[in-house]
Amino acid sequence: MNLMFKKSLDRILPYIIFLIHRLVSFTWRVKFIECESLREDIKNKRPFVLANWHGEQSGMFLTILRYKVIIMTSLSRDGAIMTRFVELYGAKTVRGSSSNGGAGALRSMIRLAREGYIPTVSVDGPRGPFHVIKPGIFEVSRLCNAKIYPGVMVVSSSWPLKKTWDKSFFPKPFCKMVIYWGEPMGPIKREDDTRGESLAKELTEKFEITREMALKYIVDGTPGC
Repeated sequence: MNLMFKKSLDRILPYIIFLIHRLVSFTWRVKFIECESLREDIKNKRPFVLANWHGEQSGMFLTILRYKVIIMTSLSRDGAIMTRFVELYGAKTVRGSSSNGGAGALRSMIRLAREGYIPTVSVDGPRGPFHVIKPGIFEVSRLCNAKIYPGVMVVSSSWPLKKTWDKSFFPKPFCKMVIYWGEPMGPIKREDDTRGESLAKELTEKFEITREMALKYIVDGTPGC
């Protein structure tokens, strides 16, 4: 009986989460800011990859409504719930992670990218460490010959989700939210070491610059792009 209840709960939970998230999201005052390079890539239909931190997904899900995205979700029970949730928003999904099924998921992501979908990668997920970039984002960039755009979500008020490795937070109703896509790096070249420290350091620095610009917009409404 417990197993049957668990399976039933897993089927309905994504719909409940989606309904709550969508209703709350209607109250957020959301501003998307894209650097000029990203706007040009969108206009000219050039391939690109969107990168974000795992802990900022609560607002980043709204990018599904703006872009034609692919999201990689884990093979775990939580991953199955997440898969259905983001599909309800309209995302394409592939299943796998850096620790399980990652190679197959990467191949599926590349195939969909060639069909015109945009890969999105939580660069420190799914298990951390916090804000430590894993090499998967650079593999996607290299195989797609695509720039990487770092994205951050900054909000005026939120609830911290305690005891989460990624320091997640959920934006409060009626808060001001900025989703900011900063200057790109790449595309990653074949000769680049995707597992080396230099690429991760460069992308981390771009995330930090992007966050500064997003915070500036929240404070005084001045975009940097």
